[in-house]
Amino acid sequence: MTLSRLAISPKSLFLLVVLTLGWGINWPIMKLVVAEMPVFTFRAWCCVAGAVGIYAIARFRGEHIRPTRRDLAILGLSGFFNIFLWNILAVSAVAYLPSGRAAIIGFTMPLWAAAISLVFLGEKATPRRLIGLVLGAVALALLMGDEVAKLGDAPIGIAMMLAAAIGWAIGTAILKQRKSAMGESAAAFWQFVLGGIPMIAGYLWLEPFWPENAGFAGWAGFIYNLTVVSVLCYWIWNTLVQTTPIAVSSMSTLMIPVVGVVSGALWLGEPVGWNELGALVAVVTALATVILPAKPKPAGSP
Repeated sequence: MTLSRLAISPKSLFLLVVLTLGWGINWPIMKLVVAEMPVFTFRAWCCVAGAVGIYAIARFRGEHIRPTRRDLAILGLSGFFNIFLWNILAVSAVAYLPSGRAAIIGFTMPLWAAAISLVFLGEKATPRRLIGLVLGAVALALLMGDEVAKLGDAPIGIAMMLAAAIGWAIGTAILKQRKSAMGESAAAFWQFVLGGIPMIAGYLWLEPFWPENAGFAGWAGFIYNLTVVSVLCYWIWNTLVQTTPIAVSSMSTLMIPVVGVVSGALWLGEPVGWNELGALVAVVTALATVILPAKPKPAGSP
């Protein structure tokens, strides 16, 4: 698939590269942070930073901020799954799993979104989607086989990461039901606000003290997530979804687990065996079959 076919501009390509690298390298960074900082503390402050940053972007772009009751209901549900559930479960799972393995499982989300659309939204069960779901199941089997046999801690991490991916898919399906004049940045702001309420409540209840024992790596990763991940990357994702074909924005999803595996191996010395490589190939292939468009039929074909 060429750039000319996707009609991608140099600006969109640049944003795509920044997003892929920004989210991809964050998997080993999150593992470093949670080793020194409690999960709710980490993600609650990221949620606050994301809400403030996205709100500033929405105001700068002149977007309508005030939501309707329907907006609040939909954004509240999607915020619970996309912001609260994803962040708490994914970050907790990284403490049990190699960051690259967590990234592979986390970015099976489009596969679960495809399954949800087939069962609940009445979309057509095309051969491409069925193949993608089968390949996703193969990837999970490769990653879970050894750990389930050992009955160690990693099955807990796999279960949390899988629940995070499914929750993200549910939140995405809910968000697709939104039909409003509110802009995408404003909608992202309300997801941060509504999804952040239980996260901040958990922080105040479970971890009411500032983590004083975090070292340089913990604080550096914390600041990176406050700024780059929670504001810049989230804004880029919304911009790409609004301004480019879906195939373009989806290309970042294909590459993020690859960057996660490579950066985890380089920075943290995480092992990359045939299980991880096989699962990575299966996930990337599965995502390509699900979210990239099929080749158009020749003119005059049935």
